[in-house]
Amino acid sequence: MRAAVSAALLGAVMALAAASFDTASLYLPAVALIALGTGSALWVWASSKGLSVERLSGPHTVEEEQPYPLRLELRPGLLPPPAGELRDPLLPSVIPLGGRAPRRVRIDVRFARRGRRRFERGVLLLHDPLRLAVREVIVSGEEDEVLVLPRVEPVLVGGAGGANGAAAGPEG
Repeated sequence: MRAAVSAALLGAVMALAAASFDTASLYLPAVALIALGTGSALWVWASSKGLSVERLSGPHTVEEEQPYPLRLELRPGLLPPPAGELRDPLLPSVIPLGGRAPRRVRIDVRFARRGRRRFERGVLLLHDPLRLAVREVIVSGEEDEVLVLPRVEPVLVGGAGGANGAAAGPEG
């Protein structure tokens, strides 16, 4: 929001300069900067009111290399978000948000090693197209954790493949 306030203040200073020096050509950019700064701040603020992102996690345990389902649900606020990006530590990349943003995102996470894993919360960054006003919305839900269990595979015994060497004994 700092850049939006700075743009609006610059517009106000330009309007004062236009009035002081009686220069009509400075009024148009002054009004444009004031409108741009306040409009972008109000748009981001209004779109963040009522907006929520919720992470719905899967089971408490999962085997190694097996998919662990997670869902992220986005509920819009008063206005549609102008632009933004969803950042979550479990996402392979940042998901851009716009007018036609996905309302639900499904993630299948795979863990290579066993042990306890804690999921940090994600962040939804809302901003106007020029990034004058930026607002963060923290993903709601509990800080989840999952226990990754070792992969269990059946032991297969071959037919009589090893019996000849073992039956001969130490004399060979």
